[in-house]
Amino acid sequence: ALGYDDASGLLAQVLDPPDAAAVAGAERMLVAIGACSQPRGPLLALGRLLAQIPLDLRLAKALVFGSILGVLERTLRVVALMALDRPLFATAPDARDAARAVRLQCVPSARAQSDWLADLRAFERCVGGERLECVSAVAVREAKDSVKTLRRCVRDLGLDGSADVSLDGDEELRVLKAVVLAGLSPQLARVRMPRQKYHEVASGTISVDPEARELAFYAVDEAGSEPATWQAHDVRGDRRVFVHPQSTLFAEASYAAPFVAYLAQWAGAAGNKTFMRDVTVPGIYAVLLFGPAVVVDHEHKVLAIGRSGALAVRAWPRIGVLVGQLRRLLDELLRRKLADPQLDIRDHPVITTVLQLIRTDGY
Repeated sequence: ALGYDDASGLLAQVLDPPDAAAVAGAERMLVAIGACSQPRGPLLALGRLLAQIPLDLRLAKALVFGSILGVLERTLRVVALMALDRPLFATAPDARDAARAVRLQCVPSARAQSDWLADLRAFERCVGGERLECVSAVAVREAKDSVKTLRRCVRDLGLDGSADVSLDGDEELRVLKAVVLAGLSPQLARVRMPRQKYHEVASGTISVDPEARELAFYAVDEAGSEPATWQAHDVRGDRRVFVHPQSTLFAEASYAAPFVAYLAQWAGAAGNKTFMRDVTVPGIYAVLLFGPAVVVDHEHKVLAIGRSGALAVRAWPRIGVLVGQLRRLLDELLRRKLADPQLDIRDHPVITTVLQLIRTDGY
């Protein structure tokens, strides 16, 4: 923005220069978010757009994609909740069980698999005049004020042009989870399912569903890791994390995707466990389109999500190639929107294609 190509070199010349490792981590975070294609590289259109939004970059990214995908109003509420400096639900030890019970009641669907969608439903019920036990009235009031501020911000950038699209319940949940993923990425964790077990019966054997405590989660440090291939990544160095007991997914044993997104990590009182707060299970295409950059391994038919090599899924290489092209076309569309804020891109074929992939998750 100031005309300098080397941010680390500029910062090294200030009176109190920041730690070089911290600067390098920040540059990798910009790559992971999608603001630029490589460390010390020029900002992409998404990065230039995010720079104009006075908000945490990840939350600003959620606002941008919530707008162009046609779910701006509910995105404003989700982002306002994410930006709170206090939890929506009570966290006092004597109120935790009651708070989790109320949060579970607010889960919009068994397929939602998102703490943020439960919090969104709770917030909307409170705004509608309903009084929910264990919900902070102060947090609700602050979120309402934040929604107004965020709405003015997106209006100034020309991101509020068209009315929100009409989606059925499950489709809207998928799109909202994609927006949440955009706001949480690259805070991702890999899900490792236990070995399949079988139970003997008179007619043979039947498979036994796993229990939630048998699942293992491993956090991915996309911003703090050096680039590596998925084959070179040493899984023994991955740090295990756990779903927080207050999460609506604490007892969940079936996941629609092999990874989860989360807001932050929290060290337990005993210090021997690290918990993920506010967890969401995104769709596969949401991660491919709005998560870290996808690296295609044509030989082994593997898509590596991010440059650390910690997240990888087996898929046809052409899917990764097409997703990469869609991401480039989407950034070009944002560049045109940045040049002309009045340009309406909601019905552009690129947007409708992205929306269709997210609504159906490729099926």
